[in-house]
Amino acid sequence: MKREPIPLPKKSYSLLSLITGSVVITISLLLLPGAWYIQTSFEDKLEIEKLEELNQINLSWASDVDRWLTDSKSSILRFSMLMSNLPESENPDNVALFDTIVAPDEDGSFRSNRASFSPASEAGIWIPKGPSLDSRTKNFFVQAKKVTQYFGQGALSNFEDTWILPRQGGIIIFWPDEPEWIYEATNDLDYASSQWITLTRPDRNPQGLPQLTRASYDPAPGVWMLSIIAPYYRKGKWAGAVGHDFPISGLARQMEGLKLHHGTTQFVIRRDGTLLISDQFSEDIKASNGHFQIEDTHV
Repeated sequence: MKREPIPLPKKSYSLLSLITGSVVITISLLLLPGAWYIQTSFEDKLEIEKLEELNQINLSWASDVDRWLTDSKSSILRFSMLMSNLPESENPDNVALFDTIVAPDEDGSFRSNRASFSPASEAGIWIPKGPSLDSRTKNFFVQAKKVTQYFGQGALSNFEDTWILPRQGGIIIFWPDEPEWIYEATNDLDYASSQWITLTRPDRNPQGLPQLTRASYDPAPGVWMLSIIAPYYRKGKWAGAVGHDFPISGLARQMEGLKLHHGTTQFVIRRDGTLLISDQFSEDIKASNGHFQIEDTHV
């Protein structure tokens, strides 16, 4: 017997359903790359917002450095003026006081008398071995000590120290955090050819303007420093340098959190292209004794 095939019911599709299906497929194809685009755009936006936030932090830090530099220049000019206007006449009381607060040491130099010296409130004195001290020199050192310690106490919140380098040698320095500085300085320590002195000389700085030194190593305390310096005058003639110091380690630590993006680096550069501080080239700066230039980075 011949078996007839059983017909299956045919499902009818309207034109609308066919069109709708096509639309669903089309929309699906469109939405999948769209979702990827939205996600990528969102990630890009977050990245841009993060960069903008970091850039604002960087600008704020740079502004703080600029403000510190402006304040430094104003401060050191005021100190220079005070030193330049010290009385020229000798005061016998100052001469007698010098012999009380300063004592000769075993190496032949003169230092603040350790028995009475209070570094938290006093400026210290160190004078290398040399010719005997006359009454005029003693009078000056006592006057300068008083001005330095009073001015230094007021400036301590902004600077590490306040000091005077007379052209004839020696130093008057208010540096509470380094009370042993004046006792560690040796007779072969001569600042006459250092940038702390040379940048203030009339032949290098005829207008007597404040100067920012390059990063340099101070051998007595063993610290890398930036200094803001200016000349001072006696009887209208150049007499030496005054300055404030700022250890570069403090500014370098502030740089550590300022990475704008992976692979970026930050610099503080002097007007002549000398790198003062860098998060990447600090060892190069030290190895060059502060002479490392921006073109040496090859970035």
